[in-house]
Amino acid sequence: YQRRVRDSMILRTKPWGAFRRLFCSQKKGEAEISKLAGTVNLYTSHLLVATGSSPESWTKQIEEYSPFLKWLYLSLVIKHKIPDLKITAIDRHNETSKQGTDLFFFSAKENNNFKIVGFTENNEQDLLKMLRGETGWNLPTKPLTHKHHLFVCSHKARDIRCGECGPKVYEAILKEITERKLKNEVEIAQCSHVGGHEYAGNLLCYPNGDWFGRLTAEDIPSLFDEYISKGKILTTKWRGRMGLSKTEQDAFIP
Repeated sequence: YQRRVRDSMILRTKPWGAFRRLFCSQKKGEAEISKLAGTVNLYTSHLLVATGSSPESWTKQIEEYSPFLKWLYLSLVIKHKIPDLKITAIDRHNETSKQGTDLFFFSAKENNNFKIVGFTENNEQDLLKMLRGETGWNLPTKPLTHKHHLFVCSHKARDIRCGECGPKVYEAILKEITERKLKNEVEIAQCSHVGGHEYAGNLLCYPNGDWFGRLTAEDIPSLFDEYISKGKILTTKWRGRMGLSKTEQDAFIP
């Protein structure tokens, strides 16, 4: 009780800016860091929806942000109950000005990642076939040309930590891409809530589907030195991987 009262008094007297900086700089103890592995809920496919807008404009519940996102969520999650699917918004723009929305698709199945260009509600049945692993679907797809696709959660309306930590990690990654001249190899975007705001900054790395948490701008050079360049996992920052259960994630990191 005394601790809660003390913390409450601090919140009333400390400048808010100091707490925002604390959110993205505080270090957890070794026992807490070890809990990062196994904090990703099992999923086997991921649709990322190009909104063409910045994270600052997104609503708390991302499916309420636009009629298209709401329709997509209701169709795939509520009506057709596609299992182990994650739907996330990103701040990327559509490739063309034509009607429709671009979707980025990543799957735990090897070599099954691509971009769907100009998707509309008329393509629903083909999308359902593709997600169910059926044959005979016909979607306007394009191959992904970058080796690495990185997504940083910066969804401030959903959680203040993500809104404060995410953009700092995003800017640090942009800096590394520029300085290392990796523009043609590494693609970066900001995304909506992915789960686990207490682990912000959160970063998703495809095609492997690795998740890293508790990242700060200071961690990004090491991420590029080890993970991007050599494929080595940053074990103290690794939360999990697409296609692995929490038990499998726990066993993945010794």
